[in-house]
Amino acid sequence: MKQNTNKMTPDESLALISEMINNLKEDYKNNAYYFILWGWTITLASISHFILLLLLHRFDLYSMMGLSSMLIWVLFVGVAILIQYIHLAKHKPRNSSLYNRVIKALWLAAGINMVVIITICIKFEIYPPVLILPVVGMATLIMGLMMHFKPLIAGGFLFFTAALIAAFWLYEYSLIVNAVAIILGYLIPGYMLRKAKSESHV
Repeated sequence: MKQNTNKMTPDESLALISEMINNLKEDYKNNAYYFILWGWTITLASISHFILLLLLHRFDLYSMMGLSSMLIWVLFVGVAILIQYIHLAKHKPRNSSLYNRVIKALWLAAGINMVVIITICIKFEIYPPVLILPVVGMATLIMGLMMHFKPLIAGGFLFFTAALIAAFWLYEYSLIVNAVAIILGYLIPGYMLRKAKSESHV
């Protein structure tokens, strides 16, 4: 019986496994860009929205709150989506790994969930951060567990805690809770992830 001459040696198998692990780690670290992009986007949008509400309160322009609030988020999110699209066009992934497919599915589901929540909040005049923070926390915690990256795991739990805190604050101040949670749970882990990528780059 003819033996299979294509059998890999133990050294070749080890090298292949090592290469797969390194590629997976690189996939993990490439996510730093998106954490930083969306971290800054949501932080600046939350703070801008908070300042806008204070100004409208001061001048008793209550009728403008709904439309102006929506416009400010559409502006920030629209710019972020455009930046992300340009970045993806310039940095297409080498391959579509299982990890990449899972992450895309995770954030797609989270994104759809957020759109539904925002629509419901507009209908019932509820401030979205209280309901969106747990969704972000869930997605962040799952990513942190998949990556074995403790700052993201901590960030996921932080979002859950922030949602509870925001629920007991005045509506407009929930935006500040949202901004602080994003800085601690998104931006800081994102920069830590980018630093880890630069230090491991050969």
